[in-house]
Amino acid sequence: MVEDLTIEAYKAWSGWAGITIHTDSDMFWTMTDVPFPLFNCVLRPRVDSGALADRVEEVVKHARQNSVPMLWWLGATPEPNDMGARLRKMGFSQIDSFDMMTLELAEWTGCDPGSRVRIEEVCDKNLLSFWVAITGEAFDIPQFVHPSWLEINSTVGFGPDKPLRHFVAYVDDHPAGTATLVQGSRCAGVFSVGVSAAFRGKGIGSMVSGRCLDEAKRRGYAVATLQATPMGKPVYMKMGFRSCGESELYIWMSDKGSKEQNEYRGV
Repeated sequence: MVEDLTIEAYKAWSGWAGITIHTDSDMFWTMTDVPFPLFNCVLRPRVDSGALADRVEEVVKHARQNSVPMLWWLGATPEPNDMGARLRKMGFSQIDSFDMMTLELAEWTGCDPGSRVRIEEVCDKNLLSFWVAITGEAFDIPQFVHPSWLEINSTVGFGPDKPLRHFVAYVDDHPAGTATLVQGSRCAGVFSVGVSAAFRGKGIGSMVSGRCLDEAKRRGYAVATLQATPMGKPVYMKMGFRSCGESELYIWMSDKGSKEQNEYRGV
């Protein structure tokens, strides 16, 4: 469920001229010329064991031609099931792992942000620039990525019926945190939860995540999903989320890319 929703989130970017989206029978993958792995990604790989090495090389050659790093996301059931070990032998590095979590929205009772915190939905490109700046800081996304990050999300559009809905939390009118509600075909998802360094430890992430859950429940979704870091997992468990599996992130590094171009922060 979480993996499928992530694919739907990537598909929402299909209107951006700079991305090519491949929905192949054995994997979903994207390719751009942006030298940052978030934009060049493989998901839901289901590859015949004997063909794996050739298939990996077939996809990676596009990243090599574009001089960009590439992210491989392995969900709970990759095929073959030892894909992670085999990717490492091919020169990939494991860079992160997440808990995939779900919440029955019937159990969600809401979250009061209090009088000092205001949460606004992004409704135009100007407000989206605040969202980009905060997520960029929270996830250490290099400045050279920000223009593409802004443009690709701008092409999705704004409004309650869009597949991606972005939110910004303000503390005493200072932009402080972000989250994105992904409105999928079967479930909703909370993505890109980030908090500016000056406002961390104040529950801002929980509040802006809660706003996404409020909107998902209002839209009639029964289930919400997310991917949690070890640090975030206890917070989401307090909100009612439960683990449903683990995912692993692997990266293929472009020889021509700088260190910051090859770095990844999960958003």
